[in-house]
Amino acid sequence: RRYHGHLLPVPRIVVVRRLQKQLAQSKLPKALHDWLQQRLTKREPFLLFLPTIALIEQCLPLIQSVVPQVEAVHAEDEERKEKVLKLRGGELQGLVTSTILERGITITNVQVAVVCADDAIFDAGALVQISGRVGRHKQYASGDIAFFAESITIAMDAAIADIKRLNAVVV
Repeated sequence: RRYHGHLLPVPRIVVVRRLQKQLAQSKLPKALHDWLQQRLTKREPFLLFLPTIALIEQCLPLIQSVVPQVEAVHAEDEERKEKVLKLRGGELQGLVTSTILERGITITNVQVAVVCADDAIFDAGALVQISGRVGRHKQYASGDIAFFAESITIAMDAAIADIKRLNAVVV
């Protein structure tokens, strides 16, 4: 349990047929579009994790077409700290990111999605850490953590099982 006594939010899996193909054709899958639209409507900050820098750069314009106040950040970005501060300060609504932000970032009321969560870069440990970005604030102890993928991997199942196991531990 978190310091505030609430359980860790359990990720949900959103299976999207031909996810990779849609993104490669510069199309935003409906399920992801709807998730982004919900963040916009509710004015919720978000982190959108993608497996590669190339995919981040390709998807950023698609995401900005739904939520304009979004920027990308990855390990090679010299302005990543400034962008995180902009998100924290409300100047940005979201960040499209690599696993660089899987640890050590707390944003009040942040919602999280992992796109292509079935990619090998997202092992169970990374998915648990990414999921841990949600619900860190006492007033916003719950939130949405969605794994968008073409198929369900062992790592995805293991991450969800780990979070459920941690939630079952009585402190």
